Amino acid sequence: MLPFTEEVFFSLIASYNTAIWPLPAVGWLLCVAAVVLTLRGDAGDGRSIPGLLAGLWGWVGLGFHYHHFSTIFFAAPLFAVVFVVQALLFAWAAQSRRVTFRFRSGPVGGAALGLLAFALVGWPALDWFASGDWRSVRLAGTTPGATTAFTLGLLLLAEGRLAPMLAVIPLIWAVVAGAGAWVLGMPEAISLSFAAVGTIVLMLRQRCRILSEADGD
Repeated sequence: MLPFTEEVFFSLIASYNTAIWPLPAVGWLLCVAAVVLTLRGDAGDGRSIPGLLAGLWGWVGLGFHYHHFSTIFFAAPLFAVVFVVQALLFAWAAQSRRVTFRFRSGPVGGAALGLLAFALVGWPALDWFASGDWRSVRLAGTTPGATTAFTLGLLLLAEGRLAPMLAVIPLIWAVVAGAGAWVLGMPEAISLSFAAVGTIVLMLRQRCRILSEADGD
């Protein structure tokens, strides 16, 4: 059992969004910009998208988990460490330019767009419906769950050997967050866990296809 209720959690989100406003809107718009860059094929330099994700995960780790979520949950500082580690991994990927992001058609591209749409639009809509307060809406870029779903969507479009490694922590977090949301009775509980499982399957399928093509050459 978690030491807080759904109502307490949404109240925390409302106070968090109010305290850092307009950063939630800025973070969400940066996520939209990342999607536009990926769809246009302008993220091939390997710096912009990983760099953005590094900033987002770093902020969520320190700004949300450490400074806000820790007021109601004792494990939040540990979550902050996990998110900062992921931020450092993205920063390393940006510096090394060993991963790029480009849209690809087919099942993987469709699943990626679905995840991105869910993170940017579906998740806030579910929160608004559940809480009845726009201030309690969790947006991609400044809150962990929506940011994780957004990240998984982008990682489905990632190319390079670092892509599977960059997905490990987001996938684990998706399962953990899905379990926590299930305990609280929140609507996105099952969807986030399914997103993690689906991402694993698609990434493995894509990896096998790449290896098969390499063997054929």
